[in-house]
Amino acid sequence: MGKVVDFTKTVSELVSENPEIKEVLAEAGFKEIIKPMSLAVMGKVMTIPNGAAIKNIPMDKVFETFEKHGFEVKTETS
Repeated sequence: MGKVVDFTKTVSELVSENPEIKEVLAEAGFKEIIKPMSLAVMGKVMTIPNGAAIKNIPMDKVFETFEKHGFEVKTETS
């Protein structure tokens, strides 16, 4: 089984499970959330879809970036 990223979890949970996710998030456009202070504060409540909506980052781009790095994306509907 490959790497799975669950978009229903908070960013903090995802990064603690797999630190590689920080780099993927940065590439997808979430440069601020990967800073230690932002991750400690906002990462505890922010999910990737919520962050994408706030930052106006298309979810297609987020999915593509994670898939490019070998992740299978899990959402509440998948």
